[in-house]
Amino acid sequence: MVKQKETARRVNKGVEMPGARQWPEQKPPLSQNNPWEDESQACMSLVEKRILASISEPEPELPYALRPLPMRYGAPTLEYVIPDCDKAALLRQLYPFTPCPALHEKRFDLHEEKYFKVSDYKVIRERGWNFLVSPYYANSGGMVIDWMEEDDCNGQFLVIPAEE
Repeated sequence: MVKQKETARRVNKGVEMPGARQWPEQKPPLSQNNPWEDESQACMSLVEKRILASISEPEPELPYALRPLPMRYGAPTLEYVIPDCDKAALLRQLYPFTPCPALHEKRFDLHEEKYFKVSDYKVIRERGWNFLVSPYYANSGGMVIDWMEEDDCNGQFLVIPAEE
């Protein structure tokens, strides 16, 4: 079976002409500000982290204790221990979209395919970034970019079967 990337490479190669100069394939240099562009780095929700890192800058650590968060796949990550009294202000600080939801609201995690209360969010620390994630992140990788408003999904979602 031919992989999609190999097929695209063959299709895009073009016709070789005698005497024509052949340019080697080159990958663009890795961005210094987005360590998730390195395909050799394996971690959960890599695509989401690339997107979020492309619209934000590395941040200093938050003033909260960090603890290991065991992951379903791969090495543990670090999770902040956030007191309930700071959750609303921190949510407003880290939420990358507008409007920012209230703590009492519900969101739907596209990866886990479950609802959760916004106040149950977590914040993880990876490679210089603080990421807002769903309470299901350790199991399925739901990050803030994967949250849907309750009214938007009405319990319906698109399921795309994995390739074999």
